[in-house]
Amino acid sequence: MADPITEDWLKAVGFKYHQLDRQPHKHWVLWLGDAVRAIDNSLTDTCDLGVEMTPCWARERPEDKDAFWHCWLRSDACNRYHRFIHLRHIAFQHDVIAIVQALSGQEWNPSNHWYGGVKSPRQAERLRKEMERLDIRMMREGHPWSEVERDPDAGRPLHEHQEFHEKAKKEKA
Repeated sequence: MADPITEDWLKAVGFKYHQLDRQPHKHWVLWLGDAVRAIDNSLTDTCDLGVEMTPCWARERPEDKDAFWHCWLRSDACNRYHRFIHLRHIAFQHDVIAIVQALSGQEWNPSNHWYGGVKSPRQAERLRKEMERLDIRMMREGHPWSEVERDPDAGRPLHEHQEFHEKAKKEKA
């Protein structure tokens, strides 16, 4: 039997989530741009290509609410949260792995998934060495700088998120 997709598994393999107000589920993203750039030395940015997932359910099996997941191809080119192509509904981990491998051109290796993105083996090794620097360790072990950094599994805030939270903070005051 194939292993089902779960939020715990997505977190363990390097996906990061976003959840805007009134969204019923977290949206999990794994960026592929760095891995693509490593292969063809293109001008691809980190957020130019990603795989986004969120739970859904099938009409014929409503009792299995989290058995199926929406899977989108996502692009935030120019740091704009704007382009999605629904690939298909998927249910199993091997489907996610196949999609990520096909789009990134990299072998599946979650230890090379850093900051919510797939890195090439060379990029991941450089990041591992960098993480051992004293200044980086001190920053990592310090307190989060803002409220949005308190959950290490959340993706970086989008510009739209920051504006929303700043506006809400001013209204409370």
